[in-house]
Amino acid sequence: MKKIYFCASLALAALFLFFLAKRLARGYFWDSPLTRISTVLADVQGDDEPELVAISRTLGLTPYGFHGKSLLVLEDESSWGFHRIISEFDIEEAKPLKVMAGDVNRDGSNEVSVMVYKTAEFHPVFALRPFFFNVSRGKLEAVWLGSRLSQPFVEYFLLDVNGDGFEEIVALEETRESYLIASYSWESFGFVCDARSEELSLKSIAPILSEDGFGRILADLGTEGTQEFFLDHDKIIPVPGNQ
Repeated sequence: MKKIYFCASLALAALFLFFLAKRLARGYFWDSPLTRISTVLADVQGDDEPELVAISRTLGLTPYGFHGKSLLVLEDESSWGFHRIISEFDIEEAKPLKVMAGDVNRDGSNEVSVMVYKTAEFHPVFALRPFFFNVSRGKLEAVWLGSRLSQPFVEYFLLDVNGDGFEEIVALEETRESYLIASYSWESFGFVCDARSEELSLKSIAPILSEDGFGRILADLGTEGTQEFFLDHDKIIPVPGNQ
């Protein structure tokens, strides 16, 4: 009986692998934690339909974990987790770690942002850097390939913190002694820092979408719990009575 179960398991595994290979050969991507390191769902093609944007997984390591290989734009609809590939771009050299999307340059369409770990021409050391692309025309078109923000950062996300209907960069930046939260908005051909918090003992930050259109920032203070922050003119301050 055990032999029968073993043979049946092998047959099912072989059938799945055959199905997988056939799907991949036809231009499909299997969305699974085994095959990707980051995804975001957003309309990045300007067709009023959301696409699934993914970074495929590799075994390459950085100090921040595994980096990816390809940036994929996929149809949102899937069959058994298989999504048809609309566009695929090899960005392994940049060591991509995370993908996001939002309209940061106020042009009415969502840009794709990739957090990468690489060197830059005028800053030749490995560091986290924010890259922005347009993929709406089936090409990987650079919007902004920032060598860095004002200060080194450990993470960032896109969030509308000032209620203008467009996304800003919200970054957790390193100082000599601790961390601070900073927000950056688009101006002409790049980003400028709008606001910063005081120095804080933080572990991580996360976005909070709010009904009033002003995004808030949830900060993990470690043993002190969590605290929400918001943009107040040129400062990022705690939400009163929210800790």
